[in-house]
Amino acid sequence: MSDVCNLDAGCCPCDDAAVPQGDDTDSPTTTLRILSVGGSGFRLIKQMVDNEARAFESYSNGRVSIIVEEVDTLGAMADEIRSNAALSTGYFDGFVSNPGVVGTAVQLGAFMDLGTFVQESLDLDWLDILPAFREVITTYDGKVYMLPLDGDVHSMFYRMDVLEHFGLEVPRTWDEYVDVAKAVHGKVYNGTKLVGSCIGRVEKCVGAYYANLVLAPYTQTGGTKSGHLFDPRDMTPLAGEALAEAIRQLEEQADYGADAEFEECGGGGDHANNIKHHIMEGDCALTYNWGDNYKAHMSSDSKVGGLVGVAPTPGTTRVLDRETGKLVPCNEDLCKLGEKYDDIGWVNRAPYAAFGGWATAVAGNVSPLRQRFAADFFAYASSTARSSIEVIPNATGPIESFNGQDPFRRTHFNIERWVSQGYPRAGTETYGETVISSLSSKNLAIDIRFPESDRIMGALDSKIFAYLQRVRNNETAAEDLAADRLAVAEDIANEWTSIIAAFDSENPAQPILEQYQKSLGYKVSPPIDYNYLTNIRPVGFTFVAVAMAASLGCIIWTQRHRKDRVVVASQPFFLRLICVGCLVMVSAIIPLSYDDSIASPEGCSKACMAFPWLLSIGFTIVFSSLFSKTWRLNKVFRNARNMRRIVVKEKDVILPMAILMTINCVLLLAWTLVDPLVWYRTEPVDFQSYGYCRAEGRAFIAFLVLIGIVNASVLVLANYEAWQARTITTEFSESTYIMIIQISLLQALIIGVPLLVIVHDNNAASYFVWSGMIFVLTMAILMLMFIPKMIRKAERETESSKSKTPSRYSSDHARASDAEVPNVADGLGDESQTPSRIVIDQSDPPGSPGNRTVAIAPEWAASGAKLGLPLRVKFTHEMCSPSDTLLQEEDDKEALLGGALPSFLGVRPLNEPSFTSAKGQETVKVTAGRGACQIQQPDSGQYSLRFFLDFPEGAARNDVVLPAERIYFMTAVWNEDMNVIDQAKKWKDDAKHAMEQIDASLQNLDAPVGLLNKMSRFKRNLTLKERRRELAAQITMLEDRFPPSDRLVKSPNNMAFLREGVIAVKRFEGSREVFRWVGTFDMRKFSKCNPASDETV
Repeated sequence: MSDVCNLDAGCCPCDDAAVPQGDDTDSPTTTLRILSVGGSGFRLIKQMVDNEARAFESYSNGRVSIIVEEVDTLGAMADEIRSNAALSTGYFDGFVSNPGVVGTAVQLGAFMDLGTFVQESLDLDWLDILPAFREVITTYDGKVYMLPLDGDVHSMFYRMDVLEHFGLEVPRTWDEYVDVAKAVHGKVYNGTKLVGSCIGRVEKCVGAYYANLVLAPYTQTGGTKSGHLFDPRDMTPLAGEALAEAIRQLEEQADYGADAEFEECGGGGDHANNIKHHIMEGDCALTYNWGDNYKAHMSSDSKVGGLVGVAPTPGTTRVLDRETGKLVPCNEDLCKLGEKYDDIGWVNRAPYAAFGGWATAVAGNVSPLRQRFAADFFAYASSTARSSIEVIPNATGPIESFNGQDPFRRTHFNIERWVSQGYPRAGTETYGETVISSLSSKNLAIDIRFPESDRIMGALDSKIFAYLQRVRNNETAAEDLAADRLAVAEDIANEWTSIIAAFDSENPAQPILEQYQKSLGYKVSPPIDYNYLTNIRPVGFTFVAVAMAASLGCIIWTQRHRKDRVVVASQPFFLRLICVGCLVMVSAIIPLSYDDSIASPEGCSKACMAFPWLLSIGFTIVFSSLFSKTWRLNKVFRNARNMRRIVVKEKDVILPMAILMTINCVLLLAWTLVDPLVWYRTEPVDFQSYGYCRAEGRAFIAFLVLIGIVNASVLVLANYEAWQARTITTEFSESTYIMIIQISLLQALIIGVPLLVIVHDNNAASYFVWSGMIFVLTMAILMLMFIPKMIRKAERETESSKSKTPSRYSSDHARASDAEVPNVADGLGDESQTPSRIVIDQSDPPGSPGNRTVAIAPEWAASGAKLGLPLRVKFTHEMCSPSDTLLQEEDDKEALLGGALPSFLGVRPLNEPSFTSAKGQETVKVTAGRGACQIQQPDSGQYSLRFFLDFPEGAARNDVVLPAERIYFMTAVWNEDMNVIDQAKKWKDDAKHAMEQIDASLQNLDAPVGLLNKMSRFKRNLTLKERRRELAAQITMLEDRFPPSDRLVKSPNNMAFLREGVIAVKRFEGSREVFRWVGTFDMRKFSKCNPASDETV
């Protein structure tokens, strides 16, 4: 239909063709039957419907005739709707009722879906209707089933002049409402005794609506769809403390109410039996009611025209926590839809659309033509032009002429229209703003609209009324009031639950919960996934537990075996530091495991910054320790190669570590102070919410880059020193393992960083990747640094247990040399494969006890003859000369010297040795070689000197042949400045002295004594014998490691050399180098060639 114009004046130039035409009826006039509420209680509504019916009949040029029938009560209306739905073809074509029936009606198919109609109808102007009616009150399950004729919402009304006179502010909360009522109650103003709060509380009137109004801001904080009487998730009554507090507010309001408050109603009906007369007579300072109160105070019967102000109904500073059932202070998180005041903080408001206003519905079981005519009639009645007649009546008319229709359209607040009808401009503007803001509120509270709602509201009304009556009659002691209120609230909740349970048991196919959710437009959807780490957190804690246990285990192992050669060679101090660093680094997983499911946002923010602190510091400790220990080892070996004595203590190399740690801490502290990471949680989108750490500014990027550079530098330095130490024997060098650690780190970054980018929006996956990377790196460091040492130690213990004769310098030099040159032990000849033996010591005849035998190649002499060559050599620090280029290239291949070293000792012969043979005096040609000195046992100060000389022409004596090839020399060296040999002698003497004392004590214990004394001496005897065994083992160890002084020869730079060394030649077994021992050599003495140089002869 076209737009309606000037209908209130009786003139409309609309085209008849616009009226819907019927093609399935014999009569030119279609008769509609409309059922409306009426009777004595709703006679004005029935009268309004009759007026609209006659106007529409005229508007349709007689093509539609409307019969309006009536029922006296809302209950009877609900029964008629059910009966009409049961018919195959409905008797009634439409209904005028309250929106409370919509749920039951839709479930029965009694109402037509008007969704398409409201979009097409021009008369209706659907978007002009306020959101509360378009989106909530007239809808069910998201569909439109009713059209509004009335806009009901509760507002607060107050005497502007009274509050101004007494210096009072408009109440913002229910507590303030009581305070204002108390302040004016009983006071006389302009000759009238004031009533603080005028609320009609008679039972079975509107008491349940008032209870809803006061309760709603306590229980509803999440918007209309969250409900205020029941939780739409599970129909849990929202009673308990919240309802008890609402009852307290009603109780205190009644203390400052009218004397007849419990005999008078609060809305509807004739004013003679209505609390409204107090407003019009000027008695009342405060009240809350439907919007027609504003029009009532302007009626011709009113004494306060223009003095009544309108404001939104009060809110609360405390709200219900639905998880705990307790009232808690309102804050920004709980009261997102509330309002914050400087003096009282956050206030939650829930404007209440009590009753919902009168609305119309089209029957769902009549013909489409009749449905269309009925819909057009209701749209006509709801249009701006028609509805404004009763919504904005003449202000000077009697109150009996006001039918109670309130604004429900934006155009109803055309101020000029109100002013032209006699209403004050300022007051009307305030009234309009209040109604519009209330009906546009996202937290609007609405009536329950499902079966049994009348019984639920009735229980609320009757039980609260009974309680208020008891209080008014002083039937309850003051100290028992709080408990009584809570008991009433619990009694109401229990009755609600029973009502719902009874209905559900009789109607299992349509439970009330489902209907309640549809009435609110509440969609049953998956709960919001906050992506907490609850399920994945145990994995991270397992990583932490395993890595921490491994770190502590390695610390304990290092401490227990700190004097073992394998551990000493690896520098226990730095091994412990590496374990501590791993412990700190893996502990970073702990703050990474925090989220707001187990901690407050403040706690999570602290965890955000703890993560980079622990990770960075742990990483720095580990790799700076690797750098420092390897740097220390390199310094020792570099000086050893140059035959220089140097003592490098932990404190000498700890400085770089301290510097790196200080830089890290300074950067982390600056980051924490300037732009720290804080915890942030996103708003739910598609039922997903994520919590993560973020910085407020951009400065953190600079700190992150700087910290990354520092830690990358640590890694580079550690790897550089490891590369420098690549040629040191396995027992001392971890370069291979450091390289593997670096590769593990690189692999973790190559795999982990892209994964972190891919899963950045998945908290659990990001957590797993981060904790997995940290765990893998930590375990790789611990395993690669300690497992080889543990294996090496176990192998040494196995070898030691299998050896029948201990290796000693004094008895078996060959074995001692083997033990002290571990990196070539595999290349030395196997005695089981070389049965030919030859005595090569020149000082002892064959077969004497001092003879030492070594395995040599079978092609060498078998006669037992010996070949001795006196030779003087010079050790120098000079690098190879240009003429020695080939020699230098060959040096790089000498595994016996430690592989490719930065520099070797130069070894040059000072004479050509000669010997006497059958041919006479023969001279043996010798050319220069190279040597190297490497530490073997740091705790005993023992080094290994290895060098070679080339014999290009060889030599022969009888059947003893010295091949024309390279000959290798090996012996042991000690640093005399360390006094280790003297100290070892002292330790051995002390141990022997202690053993003698133990022997004497054991003899005394063997003296004859009684039985009891023997038993008491038994434990002492065992202890002494155990101690004696320990001392014997210690003496054996000292004799094994430290030769007597007569077996040593001293050099000018305070180094002591084992006088006798081993001579070997190189052979190949396939691609494997094998060194075969062919004899010994004796060192006679050392002297300096040039006092100004370090050259030694």
